[in-house]
Amino acid sequence: MRVFADVWAELERRHAWRISERRLVNRPSAIAKVAYAWQDIDNRRAAAFRARHHLDAVVAGARDDWEALLRLRHWAFTNVRNGSPPSYGPEDLTTIADASQAGAAFWCTHFAYTFVAAAAAMGWQARHLGIDCDHDEHGRSTHHGVADVWVSRWRKWVVFDVNYDAHYELDGVPLDAAELGRRWRTHRGAGVRAFIGPQRREVAVANGEYTPGQPEACGYFWHYIDLDNDVFHRRFHANAVLLPIDDAKRGRTWYQGAPPATRPHWYYASGQFTVTERLADAYPDLHCVELQPLPPGKMPYYCPVRLWTSAAPNFSHHAIRIDGGEPLRFDGSEYPWRIATGANAIDVRVVDTCGREGPPAVIEIDVVEDAQRTAAWP
Repeated sequence: MRVFADVWAELERRHAWRISERRLVNRPSAIAKVAYAWQDIDNRRAAAFRARHHLDAVVAGARDDWEALLRLRHWAFTNVRNGSPPSYGPEDLTTIADASQAGAAFWCTHFAYTFVAAAAAMGWQARHLGIDCDHDEHGRSTHHGVADVWVSRWRKWVVFDVNYDAHYELDGVPLDAAELGRRWRTHRGAGVRAFIGPQRREVAVANGEYTPGQPEACGYFWHYIDLDNDVFHRRFHANAVLLPIDDAKRGRTWYQGAPPATRPHWYYASGQFTVTERLADAYPDLHCVELQPLPPGKMPYYCPVRLWTSAAPNFSHHAIRIDGGEPLRFDGSEYPWRIATGANAIDVRVVDTCGREGPPAVIEIDVVEDAQRTAAWP
């Protein structure tokens, strides 16, 4: 069965062709119905942060965005000192590394925010998360601060435990916080592997502070997500956060602290929780495009292709490759794809102002002359 059967049928009618779909990489984007704020790459404070910490040198020579982000995570891990700060920490999220170099120590959340600042300064979309294990008011919280980053190579969000320079994979694919929590509930974390450093060295345990003998996925039952990720404008803990709820969490309360001093998470009382049961709200696709071929108009050899683009912070244009050729810059929303007999391919990607490409959307078809038909020109 052909996905775009109606469009191909019209082309076949006009040209006496037979068209077969050879390859489609063209899934719809997950679209959030909540508002996120992302960092403007042209922000002068972001540019100053990037220059002051030599971040271009940190990622120089990286093979792709995945390797570059692993390097940035390692930079944050090595440039924030671990320990208890004398106060809750600086209000300015972008000064933590500078304060660490002057001798200050910080908690896990400060590691996460430092990575978020570094990624944002380099044009990637990252956000801080708070996570916790499954417990009631009589249990002990393992509240921890981590970071999430969008990785176009994987077309997904990946959670980084920057305090331990770590991330987690299942079957070779890096996981987000929701996937880790789900793996804990369904398989007790079986198959989840921990990796540390930019070289992805596998370790038995990256964060040793969770329940002894339990996989680290046990710490990802609860998680909230920062909605305001414009880190060079906002202050520490000064924004609304998203609380994803599923069947396992519905009707339950997230507690903090340890008995006998447990209490509901303080974001309930502060009104900072925005609750959602839509996975797309928590994990929207970024820099993705979906292709929609349309029936041809008066130009019989051209098939219009509508470009449906997801949220794309710092968007510049689309790059279009026809039949494996060099990328062409396209600034419109409907591309006139010229189709001929033989193999035809269109590959479209979002390009941001840093020149980085998002995941590809691809349509490949084979077109042959059909001797049983008579061309019916418009």
